Amino acid sequence: MTRYKIVNAPSKFDLCITFFDRPNPEKLDCRRTVNFTIQGPSFPSGRLRIAVVINAISWEDGSGESWCFEGYCNTNVGQPKNWTAKVKGWFRTSDRKGWIDIEAPLQSNASRTAGQVDSGFRKIVGDLGAQRT
Repeated sequence: MTRYKIVNAPSKFDLCITFFDRPNPEKLDCRRTVNFTIQGPSFPSGRLRIAVVINAISWEDGSGESWCFEGYCNTNVGQPKNWTAKVKGWFRTSDRKGWIDIEAPLQSNASRTAGQVDSGFRKIVGDLGAQRT
């Protein structure tokens, strides 16, 4: 699991819509996403925007501005688009800053037999882990 700094998190309104609204409820895979901008040295501009599906939200301190969340995102970093990674994190809606942990990607059912985690993704995760220590 690699921790990234969130430099731009969603608003409270976007967080609520993402969690509670489902545009097409008859389809199980039709979930809204919310965007997080994360910071990392291996990203082309130093930042990367990721779309996250939120599966759980909780108040971190009861203020209504500090949130813990869990969900998943498409990896899009050295991986096929149908691979996902579990995420969990914390942020404040007042300043839209926080952190997010991204686990090594999990392959979708369709691609589990297709191979291993891409070596480019492993390098990015390793570089970010080395930077944290």
